[in-house]
Amino acid sequence: MIEVRITAPRRRGSAVAARAADGPSRVTEAALLLMAALTLVLLSARPLHGQTGVPGAAADSAGADSTEAFTPPVTGPSGPFVLVGGAYGQRRDDCSLCAGVDNDDSFTAFVRLGRYLAHGIGLGIDASVWRRSRSDVVIDGSVVEASEPLGNTLGNVSLTLTYRVWQVYIRGGGGIAFAAVDVPGAVGAAQPDTTGAGAEGGAGSGVEVSRRTATGVGVGYTVGAGVLLPFAGPISITVFSNWNAGWYDLSADGFTLAADTSHRFFEVGIGLAFH
Repeated sequence: MIEVRITAPRRRGSAVAARAADGPSRVTEAALLLMAALTLVLLSARPLHGQTGVPGAAADSAGADSTEAFTPPVTGPSGPFVLVGGAYGQRRDDCSLCAGVDNDDSFTAFVRLGRYLAHGIGLGIDASVWRRSRSDVVIDGSVVEASEPLGNTLGNVSLTLTYRVWQVYIRGGGGIAFAAVDVPGAVGAAQPDTTGAGAEGGAGSGVEVSRRTATGVGVGYTVGAGVLLPFAGPISITVFSNWNAGWYDLSADGFTLAADTSHRFFEVGIGLAFH
C-alpha cells in the first residue's frame, strides 16, 4: 500500500504566498524612506536658498528674513551734504599786478555741495573766493591814496573727492581758477585838501586814479581737511582749512597784461554743515 503526502507543496506555496505578501510592504517602506530623504533635502536646502539672497518663486517670509539678516550693513555717512563758511585767508604768491601794499591778508568765503556715495567717500563741488579792496596804490614808487578802492579777487571752483572717518574729513580735487584784479591807470589832478591835513597826507593824497580790471581764467586745484562738531540733528559746526592754487593769464581790453601768472592762498575758517 502506497501512502502519498502532499505537505511539501503546501509549505512551498505558503512561502511563496508569504514572500508575495511581504513584497508590497517592503516597496512601500522603500518609497517612504526615499520620500522622507527628499523631504529632508528640500527642507535643508530651503534656508540655504534664502541665505544666498537669490530670488525665487518658492521664497517666503522666512527666506526674506534670513536674507536681511545676512545683508552687510551700510557703513559711513550717506546722502547729500552742504557746507557754508567764512575764513581768514592769506595769500602766498607774488602778485605781478598788485599795485597796493599790505595785500596778503583778507577774508574768504567757502561753499561745498555734494553727496556721500559709500563707505565715507563723497563727491562734490567746492568753491573758495578770496577778496581784498585797497585804496593805497603805488605809483612811480610812491604810495598814494586813491579816491576809489581797487579790488583784488581770487578763486577756485573744483570737483573734489571727500573721505570721512567719524567726524573728520579730508578732500581734494581740481577744476578752474579765476582772478579779477583792478589795475591803476592814469593819474588825475590832486583833489583840493579841505581837511587841513595836506602836510600829513603828503603830496598826492586823494588823487584821482582811473582803473581797469584785468581778468583771467585757468586751471587750479584745492586740498583741505576739517572736523565736524554735531550741533542739532543734521546740522554740525565745522572747522576747516584749505589750500588753493591756480594758473592763468591776466588780460584787459583785449591785451595780455600778465602771462603765466598764478595765485596761492591758505584759509582757516568755521562754518555750518548740513548732512
